[in-house]
Amino acid sequence: MKLEATQVKGLLLCGGRSTRMGRDKATLEVGGEVLWSRQIRVLEEAVGGEVAVAGSRAGPWSKTGRVVVDDMDPGKGPIAGIGGGLSWAGMGHLVVLAVDLPLMQPGFLRRLMELRGVSSGAVGVLDGCREPLAAVYPVEALEILRAQMVVGCFSLQTLWQTLSGLGRCVEMPVVDSDRSLFLNLNRPEDLESLRSSESE
Repeated sequence: MKLEATQVKGLLLCGGRSTRMGRDKATLEVGGEVLWSRQIRVLEEAVGGEVAVAGSRAGPWSKTGRVVVDDMDPGKGPIAGIGGGLSWAGMGHLVVLAVDLPLMQPGFLRRLMELRGVSSGAVGVLDGCREPLAAVYPVEALEILRAQMVVGCFSLQTLWQTLSGLGRCVEMPVVDSDRSLFLNLNRPEDLESLRSSESE
């Protein structure tokens, strides 16, 4: 059963401290585009609906009228931002994208959306590991996420393992041609390497 586009929202995760990068990753420029703005564009093209930001209310998106959602429990990593996003979404599904995946494309996210079920999400699997920072979450995951955080577990891998055990997870193997979509910007060297490849 296909869900209507109005039942799908997007969430850009911008809440990291960027300690290894040494500066806010959301404001990096990649391919002539500021990263947070690029990622919102990718989400909007994929989702075709409303997109919010999980990040500081004083961030560069604050003057754009963009919805900003608060972390469920500040300082607990991306799971807290996703929890806030699921609370905001209310129903249907939430397509999540981390700001530091600069090569992610709308087409990949759309393929994940096509795989989701009425109450199940979809996640890519690369080298045997689920990729939860570019994935489709069912809002039913919210109660599971809350229960997990209450006992002090903040692992997204654990969350997806639970969803899988409940039959609420569809996994899509990441093919070789899509591996580069998961390039992660953690350190200044990662950014320099990406910029070097762009200029070749």
